[in-house]
Amino acid sequence: MKYTSIIFLVFNLYIYGQWNAVDVSPMNGSLRSIYMIDSLNVLGDFDGPTLVRSHDGGRTWNAKHTLPPGVGSSMQIVDTLNIFTRTYVNLYKTIDGGASWAEVTLPAGVVSIYGHDFVTPETGYLFLEQQTASGNQRRLLKTRDGGLEWTTLDTTFNGMYGIQFDDEDNGWVFGNSVYRTTDGGATFTVFPTPAGISNVRSVDILGNNIVLGGFRYYSIPPYYNSHIVQTAISTDGGATWAVKDHGSTVEGFPTKIKFINPSTVVVLPYKGILYTTDKGLTWSRGNAPENRHEYSDLKVLNGRVYATGKGANFIVSNPDISTPWDLRSYAQVNQFHEADFTRSGLAVAYTLYGRVFMSRDKGKNWTLKDTPIDVPTSVFISGDSTVYFTDMHKLYKTVDLFSTFDTIADFGMDMISNVRVRGNGEIWLCRETSIITSTDNGQTWQTRYTSTEPYWYDDLQIFDDGTVYAVNGGVSKSTDNGNSWVRLNIPLTLADDIDFYNGRNGYIGKKGEAYYRTTDGGMSFQKLVIPGMSAPQKIHCQDSLNFMLSANELYTTYDGGWMWKVNEFSIPVQYKTFNWMYLFDHFEGIVLGQSKGSLFITSNRGNTPVELSGFSAVSIGNKVALQWTTETETNNMGFEIERRYKHGDWKTIAFSKGSGTSTKRIYYGYDDHEPKAPAILYYRLKQIDYDGRFSYSNEVEVILGEVPENYSINQNYPNPFNPSTKVSFSLPEENEIVIRVFNTMGELVKEINRGILSHGYFDQDIEMGDSPSGIYFCQVFCTNTVSGRTKSLMTKMVLMK
Repeated sequence: MKYTSIIFLVFNLYIYGQWNAVDVSPMNGSLRSIYMIDSLNVLGDFDGPTLVRSHDGGRTWNAKHTLPPGVGSSMQIVDTLNIFTRTYVNLYKTIDGGASWAEVTLPAGVVSIYGHDFVTPETGYLFLEQQTASGNQRRLLKTRDGGLEWTTLDTTFNGMYGIQFDDEDNGWVFGNSVYRTTDGGATFTVFPTPAGISNVRSVDILGNNIVLGGFRYYSIPPYYNSHIVQTAISTDGGATWAVKDHGSTVEGFPTKIKFINPSTVVVLPYKGILYTTDKGLTWSRGNAPENRHEYSDLKVLNGRVYATGKGANFIVSNPDISTPWDLRSYAQVNQFHEADFTRSGLAVAYTLYGRVFMSRDKGKNWTLKDTPIDVPTSVFISGDSTVYFTDMHKLYKTVDLFSTFDTIADFGMDMISNVRVRGNGEIWLCRETSIITSTDNGQTWQTRYTSTEPYWYDDLQIFDDGTVYAVNGGVSKSTDNGNSWVRLNIPLTLADDIDFYNGRNGYIGKKGEAYYRTTDGGMSFQKLVIPGMSAPQKIHCQDSLNFMLSANELYTTYDGGWMWKVNEFSIPVQYKTFNWMYLFDHFEGIVLGQSKGSLFITSNRGNTPVELSGFSAVSIGNKVALQWTTETETNNMGFEIERRYKHGDWKTIAFSKGSGTSTKRIYYGYDDHEPKAPAILYYRLKQIDYDGRFSYSNEVEVILGEVPENYSINQNYPNPFNPSTKVSFSLPEENEIVIRVFNTMGELVKEINRGILSHGYFDQDIEMGDSPSGIYFCQVFCTNTVSGRTKSLMTKMVLMK
């Protein structure tokens, strides 16, 4: 049957967060009500506090305005500008489409507001409880001026549970009886309802056609209580009725009921839909997906039904209401139950109630499909668009990624799980305590093995060389395609998880306790020990080098298990328990737990964007030799090499091309010949990605040449001199230097500005050919570039001509 669905410094350098969260349904909430501007433009009340809008017929939504705190929780959208919302005791309105809100003044004594219904921006009705001299009473109020003034209408209703106004004149009050007004509430009359329908809560009229929606109470002692939907349709203005009690197959109560045309009526019984196309003679619950969701509002436009409700679902009927509806958005995410992935980037994640999230780009973007199964027990992708999946009792197959699918096997009350498919199309299944296979697409089945153990099978792995592993507390193995089996002698009391990357190599484990590795097909085992690791939950072997382990942290290894690394996440993650893990290639991967917020993807191996394992700078002769090493690289354009003096600014001195993407250790080097001794230098690397992102390494320091311990000046040489001499001095740190020569009268004879000098030993030639013979004094005036302190070094010189 075919269904339709919808110094040497060692450190680690990381460029950006490794695992990034992906929300498959950012609008996880309820669209409580909608206002159809036209078939493409829709306004919606998203969980009370946010007004949202769609420009593509409900496929995508954007927040338009958020209500201020405390301003209502349930909007009624009258038009694009005028919207009303309420709390339990206050009513608010906006006249600018939600940009600003004002409180509406109500009469004194309001105890509680139960409902409001505005048919125009000015005319509205309010159903509330009000304090009176004789006690609290439920009353119906009306305003004709947008809430400036209120009038109390008829207060003699026998009970009052809800209101519905269709326009300024016609409305209904639902109580122990149904009351109707055709004059805007000036008068009300009891509307005669037919026998067989009670608790009427919704009405619609189309010409001479009337439809009522009600319910009766239903219970199964001692604890189960519910409601059964009832409907009544009249085609002659209420003279005769076709009444239908829908029995236990339609539980709920009619939140909305609406004519599409004189023959067709649709009802929202809270869960799913109910409709008739023959004036109530027969009724249908529809197909998937429309019969699987919970709704709170519907509108009819150009012969189509637009419905919305829990899970921010938005669904649209076809002109033929009996054909499957178009589920345009749905954001409800229950627990993820099953998932599978392929190297090409296809990801399938199944939740409860038949919802399938799919991604074709390695988890970056997701779409939703709806299927009629309630509890998925396994899913297996076999090709670009073929997927096998199971619920508790049936096996299904889709060849077009859930647009349509077939039921290919029904096992009655037997429980099935762990569907696997070989490259030749042979299907393997776990059927309680048995392993079964089919070679004819599920038409016939052969039992490969039945365990004598009392436990059902938890896991199954098959390989094209005929090797099979199956887990049901212990581990059974076959090397001849399931014709004969052996029970492995495992180092665990019970095992509930296995993952092998070929017939001989893999892991077995007990979740929460320990995992063991075998490299000889289960003949021997070695316990997996990672420093700091505890509570292992799941392991995944991608190939002979790449493994992933979910435990107290997410661990990965890229060298076959010799070295494990703790992965990093872009947001705090309290519990790193992931049920499904996969690497699409050496760098892009996905992890998924059961909860909505447990989906993460990476594009850089989870913990290795560009991992710099070593960076050094060494003074060798008249150069500084830089060396650095990367363990892995992703998208690495290269490294800018930067240098600065001790108190100077950073300067880019060279660029070294990177290796793009690599999983091998790569060595880099650069020789800096420019600096002259003595000097204290600092170097760093600026790693740059092809997309422009960058990050700096730590700094390394190099001392070039000898550093003096003290400030000093030596006697000039020669001395006496004619006409020139040389003065030598030393600086233990960086200073701004001015050299001055004075005569015995203290007069300045010569000045030489040397600028900023680093630490070290320096010489200065002094020419005195224009000066007369005599005694002179040479001063080296030092100003520290950091502290600003000054120091004067002085020596006496004799010029003799």
